[in-house]
This record gives sequence, structure tokens and C-alpha cells, in this order.
Amino acid sequence: MGLGLDDPIGSMDAAQVAVLDLQNRGIVHTTGLEHFIGLTHLNLSNNPLAHIDVSRNVALTHLGIAGTCLDTLNLNSNTALQWLDVSRNHFTGLNLQANRSLQQVNATHNFFENQAAIRLPTVVMTLHFNPQNSHIVTPPTCTTGGFVTWTCGNDPTHTHISNETPPLGHLFTSVVTRPTFTQAGFTTHTCTRCGYSFVDSRVPAIALEYAPTLSLRYNQATSVFADVARRAPDLTWHSSNTDALRIDQNGMVSYARMGRGTTIVTATCADGIERMRVTVTVSIAWWQWMIIIFFLGFLWY
Repeated sequence: MGLGLDDPIGSMDAAQVAVLDLQNRGIVHTTGLEHFIGLTHLNLSNNPLAHIDVSRNVALTHLGIAGTCLDTLNLNSNTALQWLDVSRNHFTGLNLQANRSLQQVNATHNFFENQAAIRLPTVVMTLHFNPQNSHIVTPPTCTTGGFVTWTCGNDPTHTHISNETPPLGHLFTSVVTRPTFTQAGFTTHTCTRCGYSFVDSRVPAIALEYAPTLSLRYNQATSVFADVARRAPDLTWHSSNTDALRIDQNGMVSYARMGRGTTIVTATCADGIERMRVTVTVSIAWWQWMIIIFFLGFLWY
């Protein structure tokens, strides 16, 4: 009948209309379309539609809404539909499973990621489909999510984001740098994905505070050297007089039998620099002498 939706027409007359071709009319709203219950052919292509409801138009066999920038469409009531053109829109998915009479669908130039996004009835039909070619894949990084940006081929100002994925998150490996006598210690954490790194767990450089002389009784326990060895495990220890005192690489001291006398204990770095020098005097206490005399006297008799 050649009528527009804004033309005055009664509901009884509207029900008699079978064909409406309203392409390129600048139509935004389709209020009143529900009165055209006898429509079999409807073409609203190339209109800036905000929404379309054809649930009352159950006689539709042909529907054209190409280039309308729609992104949602419900055709569950339109079981008589045979021909459908939804090309050049913003659809990301389309459910056509209720439309078992469909013979041909044009769904080109939309935002479908793949053909599976169009749910078709289990009948033989012709589907014109191609994914939107204008898209940019932004992969996720450690700190930002990934996504696909689709750009409408019909309207480059309209974009759509899909396939959003969360950030990967940093994957750190840690390297511990032990303190030395000249440099502080720290732990370096480096992301194996992006290379970002940061430093924490700082400890000051090793500073040795010790007395230059030390007096010990025979068999007296001491942790003076062992405490240093724990802080600086790379030191090499040496006693100049092992008849008086022995020392191992953990800074633990031991005594020779009846050991006494003077020795110089040194701790040296791998670079040969001496970091510690202590003169140690080992003596036997009076009560230790009494034990020795008593023991020797017992052996004599």
C-alpha cells in the first residue's frame, strides 16, 4: 500500500497491509507496527532504528533490516519467516532456532566472532555470513586485559569490544644478592613475561664489630666467630697456632689437648682482603690445673 508508519491509518486498515517498503525514511521508532498483523513483507533497511518489535507480526515471511545499527533482535514469534536480511548491523549473536521456515539469511558485516554466534534451525538453508573484517586484537598483558575491537564497516565511529580476557598477572622469578662488606644485600624480582622488576628485602652491608683481642679458657665455648660466619659465609677462617686453638669454616672453635698459648684468628674474603684479625689467648684456669694435678697424681700412684 506504500504507507509510512507516520501516515494516518486506522488499525483495521493497517491489518490489511501485506507489504511495507520503508527504506531510507529516517525512522527511529516503530511504534504502531504491532497493528500491521497481516504484514508478510517488511523492509526497514537503512533507518537509524533504536529498537524493533515484530512479535505481533506473525505473518512475516520477508524481513529486511539491513544497515539499521541494531544489536538485538527477537524473532521467536515469527515462525513463518523465510527470508531475512540483517546485514550491516552491530549484532554479536543471533538466535534463529525458532524460525524453522527460513530459507535464506544475509548476516554479513556484523560483529559475529564466528558462524557459531548465529544459532540456526536444524534445516537446510542459505546463510550469507562473513565476520567483520575490520578488527584489532589486543592481547592481554601482565597488567591490562585483552580484547578484540571491532569497527563497523558501515559506520566507522561505532566500535564494539569482545573477547575480553583478564590481565595475565606478573610471573616473577627472584634472585637474592647477599650483602658483602662493601655492598648492601637485596632481592630482585623480575617478571618473565614483561620484564618488569623491583627490589626489596634490603639488608645493609656487613659491618664487623669485634675486639682485637680475646681471652679464652681451655675448652671454653664461644660464638664470636660463628656469629660472623653466619653473616658472611664466604669468609675463609685460619688460626695461626692450631696447638692452642683450631677453627673451622663455620667459625666453630676447638682446642688441642691441653691447648694453651696465643694464636691469631683471621677471616679473609675471596678477594684476599682480610676482614677480621683477632689475637686469641688460651689459658688454663686454676681449677683446671687442680684437675690435671689430681689426675696425674692418681696415675703416678
